[in-house]
Amino acid sequence: MKALLHWVRKQDFSYVYALLGESTLGLMFILYVVIARVVGPAQYGIFSAAVALGGILGVFIQFGLPVLLTRCVAAQPTEGPRATMRFLLIQVVNSIPIFIFLPLLTAALGFSREGLILCYLMVAAELCRSMKMSWRSVMKGHSWFKIESISVFLERSFTVILSATILFATHSLILTTGTLVLARILDNLGTGIFLKQRLRLSHSQQCETWGHTYRRALPFALHGLMWVVYYQVDMIMLKALAPEAEVGFYGAAYRVMEIFGALPRVVFYVAFTQFAKCHAEDPATMPHHIFKSMRMLFLLIIPCLVIAGYLQPHVIPFMFGEAFVLSVSLLAVLLPGLAIKMFSTLSEEYLLATEREKQLPYLLLIVSITNIATNMILIPRMGAMGAAIATVVSEAVFCFLGIIMLLKSPIRRMAVGISILVLPTIAIATAPSLYLAGIPILSTLGILAFSISAVWFMMSTLSRQTQSR
Repeated sequence: MKALLHWVRKQDFSYVYALLGESTLGLMFILYVVIARVVGPAQYGIFSAAVALGGILGVFIQFGLPVLLTRCVAAQPTEGPRATMRFLLIQVVNSIPIFIFLPLLTAALGFSREGLILCYLMVAAELCRSMKMSWRSVMKGHSWFKIESISVFLERSFTVILSATILFATHSLILTTGTLVLARILDNLGTGIFLKQRLRLSHSQQCETWGHTYRRALPFALHGLMWVVYYQVDMIMLKALAPEAEVGFYGAAYRVMEIFGALPRVVFYVAFTQFAKCHAEDPATMPHHIFKSMRMLFLLIIPCLVIAGYLQPHVIPFMFGEAFVLSVSLLAVLLPGLAIKMFSTLSEEYLLATEREKQLPYLLLIVSITNIATNMILIPRMGAMGAAIATVVSEAVFCFLGIIMLLKSPIRRMAVGISILVLPTIAIATAPSLYLAGIPILSTLGILAFSISAVWFMMSTLSRQTQSR
């Protein structure tokens, strides 16, 4: 028993706590499912468009500050947290011009009066979410993943219970969204009080100017635009170019994909902190940390994608109802994109953690242009399916450019192995969708067997390379 307890104490449960924290995203997913069932595809389309616009504007509120704060705390556990209050104040100031110009923006996009109110509430919710992300950055930087998972669970469970109660009592989108904002405000106050009792969150002496903070955060802010590239712009362009029901179908498919998209974030929450510490203390061990992250990605994500791929015809009708059955084909396109996103996010997190964030804006510009242009071409012809295809295309472009950047970095040898893994991984994730499209099951099982063997062989090779160092 002593030996067992000693072994347990030696284990790193960071990934487990991160997984538990991200699993609570399922609570928010349940809330969105309930909203969709109560209000129907058309009203849910308006709500999804407001959420998407809030997500776009939330990028400018955050301005990359939560990610920068995580790296600062990970590299300097004592001094890093002292920037927290300044970062929070900057986020509040960033939101002021957005609130002022929001009516003009929503009018240009064709939102109704109800839509405008929803957009105001969603921007307020994004401000609260940005502040919560900053509190979480402090926890992640200190590797307090257990505390973070508890904090996230309390926030999301409280928000869902309160909002769902108002939804069932009133059937009002506005009152439900307003309740969501109120719950997040209360949670931010509680989290801030908790952390202030344990850490010094502000500078007592003169610190860097706001201008210098903005310059440091700019590459991280551009990194945040990936949310816009991969989803939010699609929703807004659908709102402008397609019927509102199409927005609702796409929103339902993406909500399901978001649940599985939380799995890579579990790995990268921990990996980013480890990459930042490794870069500051012992850069020579970086390939080892990257291999650990890749191993966790394959063990955690790929089996889930395969299972979800075969079950997707039943998932959406069960969760959202038969009214959303058209979302199934959209999910069949979006789910394999997560396999591509694994690699693009790996390159992204590596560049951010190793102070190479200035290389990202050029990459993101190309990806953004690709996504917007593809949406403009496909949405008028294919509606929501065009938006789904555009999302996967932009993921592929980002993955390709990210691998090129890794090949030019100090981990070039590891990057060669990673680049070889891309195609078999995509094949594994795509096999279930091919089966649903009519390809014989024996053929798809053959693709799975061959691709899994290729991944296993390449990971074994990478393992020997890291051990030889």
